[in-house]
Amino acid sequence: MIAGAHPFPNGTLAKFLEDSFVSLRSAGMDIRTARIVMLTVIRYTFGCVIEEQADEHNWETLPERTINSGELTNIMEAIHVGGTDDENFMTGLKLIVAGGNEAMASDKFF
Repeated sequence: MIAGAHPFPNGTLAKFLEDSFVSLRSAGMDIRTARIVMLTVIRYTFGCVIEEQADEHNWETLPERTINSGELTNIMEAIHVGGTDDENFMTGLKLIVAGGNEAMASDKFF
């Protein structure tokens, strides 16, 4: 993953974007909504990859004193009900797609 990746001059990202637009538009999505969905998916994916690569400390490495402090009750509950990184990533993508579907169903989304 490289910060500042752009569709041109290489063309690989441009081809991916074009294929994605074709798919979304053939499903009935207008170009404006498709653009927002694609930007969101790409930025979400890039962000997840960057965080995964930089993750020296994760929930499993929290110090015992933090876990048992009683000060972070909501965070600790969220950790225990959460899934794997892959499951959480897929859930996030599903939320983005659901938002795109909602936008397609509503003329007043934007």
